[in-house]
Amino acid sequence: MANSDFPHAFPVEWEDIAFDRAGIGATARSSNSAALWVAMRPSVFLSIATPLPVPRASLDWLRYQIGEGRAIAPAELDFSVVGSMPVALSHEGRHRMTALRERLCDRPVPVRLSFKGMRDHELDDRFVSFARAAVKSQRGRSVVEGPLFGEAEVDEGGRHRSGVPPDGRH
Repeated sequence: MANSDFPHAFPVEWEDIAFDRAGIGATARSSNSAALWVAMRPSVFLSIATPLPVPRASLDWLRYQIGEGRAIAPAELDFSVVGSMPVALSHEGRHRMTALRERLCDRPVPVRLSFKGMRDHELDDRFVSFARAAVKSQRGRSVVEGPLFGEAEVDEGGRHRSGVPPDGRH
């Protein structure tokens, strides 16, 4: 990953953008599922998530906040792994990823991928290669072929799981 402290230490600067699990767009999502932190291009994230029909007015506000250096929460994708490839179940962060795609010319940013029903020890190199190769988009509309991301690190779990900032803030 581009920053050796990421993903287990927040806040973090990535491509001159501040990321914090308690930043703009943070949710109280939590999961017992195994998860990976990856560097993914916003366009790839947006091709996996349900399409954004009409951007809300909050997109302009979000662009401004990022420009002012305010921290944003990393985007997330949740998958089911049944059959020949992971299937996207849900997402969080389409507006953030839209703003980041514009600002960073689609350079990779931190994204959390969780895998329903899996445990950390199952996220070995073989599984990472499998998940990197192709996924079915949310609502099964298409297959998105990879490579979908570069390096991957297993989320440490516990307090570091999605939605729980490392320092315990809510």
